[in-house]
Amino acid sequence: VVEQVKRELDEKQIDYDHDLSLGIMVEVPSVAFFIPQLAGIIDFMSIGTNDLTQYFLAVDRGNGQVSSLYQSRHPGLLALIRKIIEDGRCEVIALTLGKDGAVLITAEESRRVGTPELETKSSVGAGDSFVAGMVLGLVRELSLRQAFCYGNAAGAAALLTPGTELCLKEDVEQIYEQICAAWSNP
Repeated sequence: VVEQVKRELDEKQIDYDHDLSLGIMVEVPSVAFFIPQLAGIIDFMSIGTNDLTQYFLAVDRGNGQVSSLYQSRHPGLLALIRKIIEDGRCEVIALTLGKDGAVLITAEESRRVGTPELETKSSVGAGDSFVAGMVLGLVRELSLRQAFCYGNAAGAAALLTPGTELCLKEDVEQIYEQICAAWSNP
């Protein structure tokens, strides 16, 4: 399909990046078993953890009768995500889990870091703030763990601001210290 669209764009002389990266969204468990076949075709993967968790555990987190069974840290789910990492030749995956914090998964470990209890004004942009914080940490040459914690802190700090306002540096720094302390004392 991608090659067909590229040909059509060429025929219509529409400019585009000829070196497009091709990625997939992994949101249903069955896709995990096709990752080895896709690994040579795709450039990246994104894991939709909310949907993947619901489908994997057959639990609708919005259904009050079964939502208590929703477990973002279910050992089977973490094993499935590790399989995706290994089969997709990923080195690291950072999963944000909303109010449940985030999970850092590598070939060597899976580690969940919680988010401190905060008065949420808005969750808009929390995931984007997580990514920005983690990237900033990596650019500043923090260790992977420290950058992950910094991303988690930035995502949490975004909850403290109303609407679409960005997180405040002082909030990020304060939450970062709490998260680092929690990491050291699981």
